[in-house]
Amino acid sequence: RAAPRASLGPAALHLGARRASVAQERNRAREIVSVAKEQITSTFEDVRFGRNINVKALWPLVSSITASVERHSGAIMGVTRIKDRHEYTYLHSVAVCGLMINLARRMNIDPSLHHTIGLAGLLHDVGKARIPTTLLDKAGPLTAEEMAVMRTHCELGHDILTGGEDRLPEIVLDVVLHHHERLDGTGYPDFKDQHSISTYARMAAICDVYDAVTSARTYKPAWSPAAAIEWMSEEPGQFDSQILSAFSGMIGIFPTGALVRLQSDRLAVVLEDPDGD
Repeated sequence: RAAPRASLGPAALHLGARRASVAQERNRAREIVSVAKEQITSTFEDVRFGRNINVKALWPLVSSITASVERHSGAIMGVTRIKDRHEYTYLHSVAVCGLMINLARRMNIDPSLHHTIGLAGLLHDVGKARIPTTLLDKAGPLTAEEMAVMRTHCELGHDILTGGEDRLPEIVLDVVLHHHERLDGTGYPDFKDQHSISTYARMAAICDVYDAVTSARTYKPAWSPAAAIEWMSEEPGQFDSQILSAFSGMIGIFPTGALVRLQSDRLAVVLEDPDGD
């Protein structure tokens, strides 16, 4: 098509769509994620070239992801599980957005905050726009020196979002700066401990790590949802146990979109979660 999908507006974002089958919602989710990837890619390019981020243009996208999560919670997650090396950063942002919104619902957080929490997830890695693409796309583990550079993305992201004309909600700024903090003080960039890490940063830490370890990379296979939750549960001092429990209940052992091996040795994709959500 001559025009990019991102210009299609509400029709492509399925705003106001009615609840339908999981298969129909998955098709909607594919279109939403396609638009989202373009918009996030454009946002990162704006940052790389020193242009201001148009945050207002991202709000309809967050609304669309929120609506999809409310219709069928696993659709967005199922679509974003497969990422190639060059699109990982962008689809990871979309996936974390959806996970954050869904987790906020699971934790019974005030619905008026869900959009802001979703925007925080969408922008949590915006600082990576200032990280060399050779590091972002590297087909293998980073060296200690490269990791030190990568870790600056939290502060870079915070600087980017506080340097514009519009003041973003504190939840967004907090998540961008602190989603790599850990309860035992071993995180970064501020080495915060359990007494000073917000609920939203704790949520983001779990959503961020979960999507990262369950995504296939050139240097590692994707972990199963069950393996990811088990590993996170066994990491003392890293993640908030109460929030992780809520997250685990939200994900389930076999979430929608998961690839499973049946007793017949055939592979299958989970289409519906047990409660029909």
